[in-house]
Amino acid sequence: MERLRQIPSWIWAVAGVVLFGLLFLVSQRLLAPADPLATVLGSSEVTTETSETITETTTMSTQAVIYVDVKGAVKQPALYQLPANSRVQAAIQAAGGFAEQADQNQINLAQILTDQAMIYVPKKGETPPSSLQQPATESSGETIKVNINTASEQELQQLSGIGAKKAADIIQYREANGSFKKIEELSEVSGIGEKTVEKLRPFVTL
Repeated sequence: MERLRQIPSWIWAVAGVVLFGLLFLVSQRLLAPADPLATVLGSSEVTTETSETITETTTMSTQAVIYVDVKGAVKQPALYQLPANSRVQAAIQAAGGFAEQADQNQINLAQILTDQAMIYVPKKGETPPSSLQQPATESSGETIKVNINTASEQELQQLSGIGAKKAADIIQYREANGSFKKIEELSEVSGIGEKTVEKLRPFVTL
């Protein structure tokens, strides 16, 4: 104790300053905020993972459905969205079932449908036009196309998106300008745009 009293006061002052400085540095280190760069990078990684998940989900959702055009002797002919790998029977049911005059014997209910397929249900005693596209199947992979240079108004109406008015306009254009030289020429017909032409391309021929 006597020795401590003999230590000069200025040494105690210096020691106090050093101790205070150390305590200040330690407190600043403990209270310092997290590295902003690390925070930004972490947030970016989460955003990227979320975007990838959304993309994968969207892709799976797109692949899980098909669109089928149901026409002819059904109760509610229209374009229907169905689960992938659906059969003709599911499309007929979606359209409200067969109409009373439908010739069910001409329809294969077991066929597996693909996207953009079209089903035409003929009436009893009716023979479907030879140019009429039949439902596309994965097994055959064959598509009977409509010849836009020879098809009648009724045959043209079997194409998805082509009603009586557009079918008549196609024939009128054909009579006024001669046969179509290329499929893209359909865009010259009133009411038919480039997007419609691209949708029709797999189902028409010259």
